[in-house]
Amino acid sequence: YERPDYFYINQGDGTFANQLNSKVKHTCFTAMGVDAGDLNNDALLDFVALDMQASDHYRSKTNMPSMRPDQFWKWVNQGYNYQYMTNVMQVNNGAGFFSDVCQLAGIASTDWSWSVLLTDMDQDGQKDVFITNGINRDIQNNDFATAFEDRMKSGQSLDLLQIAEEAPSTKIPNFAFRNRGELEFDKSTSDWGLDDPSFSYGAAVGDLDGDGDLDLVVNNNNMPPFIYRNEAQGNSLVVEVSCGPSNPSGLGTKVAAFCEGKKQFHEITRVRGYQSSSEPIAHFGLANASKVDSVIVFFPKGKIAKRYNVKANSRIAFDIADASIQPYNVYGAIQPVFAELTAALNLNFSHAEDDFDDFEREILLPHRQSRMGPGLAVGDADGDGFEDVFFGGAAGQASVIALQRPNGFEHVSLPGRNEVVAGAFFDLEGDGDQDIYAAVGGSHLDPQDEGYTDVIYVNDGLGKFTPLKVP
Repeated sequence: YERPDYFYINQGDGTFANQLNSKVKHTCFTAMGVDAGDLNNDALLDFVALDMQASDHYRSKTNMPSMRPDQFWKWVNQGYNYQYMTNVMQVNNGAGFFSDVCQLAGIASTDWSWSVLLTDMDQDGQKDVFITNGINRDIQNNDFATAFEDRMKSGQSLDLLQIAEEAPSTKIPNFAFRNRGELEFDKSTSDWGLDDPSFSYGAAVGDLDGDGDLDLVVNNNNMPPFIYRNEAQGNSLVVEVSCGPSNPSGLGTKVAAFCEGKKQFHEITRVRGYQSSSEPIAHFGLANASKVDSVIVFFPKGKIAKRYNVKANSRIAFDIADASIQPYNVYGAIQPVFAELTAALNLNFSHAEDDFDDFEREILLPHRQSRMGPGLAVGDADGDGFEDVFFGGAAGQASVIALQRPNGFEHVSLPGRNEVVAGAFFDLEGDGDQDIYAAVGGSHLDPQDEGYTDVIYVNDGLGKFTPLKVP
């Protein structure tokens, strides 16, 4: 469980580089299955990775160990990413990094989870989420763990098989979430008839009966597998791809379908979820649409093939031999809006946090209160008609005003070295110049310490500030 996740980016020369820390802000802690798919129909691949956070309050309290902030920060300081015991739904921002919306989507906690499939289960054109879970014995049950530790300390001989059989065994249903669009999901496990209690691991989808929708196979431990026939209404399109004898399934090929002003996107792959292989096709739910306006297949090495006015409920095939190299960008033209000018303008203020562990004093804090800054504010500090920038300092660091000059900014340090978490320009005295209110926070000090007192920097009208403690 200690090792972090990895995000290997193909360098185009036969090598890969792990760029996890620049792609995501945090990861699962004990990551299990993973699947990629376009969850919001923007032609960018998102992904979901699974962990083992309990799905209800009772199982959370009976099966979850105590928090270990010392261990958490030890791994962060070793260069690992921030790891949390929760699923992640990483949405592709199209700019080289991802944002986790799992809590927002309501799929963060699905118990001891194994396999995840991002697939359109109800034929409405949105990829839904199916997750398997279960473990034969609740080996993390706190009562069981305590009893096992006591036996270990007693020095008695242990029958590990017998001890394992004393751990609780609880079958729970898998999870299915219907995608309503805009990254909103409804739990639909029971509505779709997928709520059989089990110990489920692998899962795969494919059109087993040839009716155009995706059926589901779930592998279970110590019980027969589940085979679910999909009886969803609605039309669909299935696309098969071949890249010749060396890649007959077209693995790595991308397929886009355009229908009634909307687009769907799929990358063909076999390995999905956890130790599972699904049918290598691109499936598109069409709801009530009778045709697809166009289908575009992006083969490796720049080759493209297109078809137009494809009838719904068809199963069509593309071969790389019929494709040609064509310029096409499914994302449209990308024009940068901003240019990087930090160094040129001398706005390179660095907020220098100290090494303080908030959780050592208050373990139940949801976040580190000592790292809520820097506070920022913009206003005309010296009355010259140009906007200046106030940077709040960290604990032990002076706040700074960056005064705008014709060729950049001039930095001026302000008195005081408390944790400034917010700032605002305002005219305290009504004399026409801009003073600064600096809100002080953090958790370094005792609750009643005067070091938490907010500060007002009074402006003399020329950009020189004198600190005044707020009563």
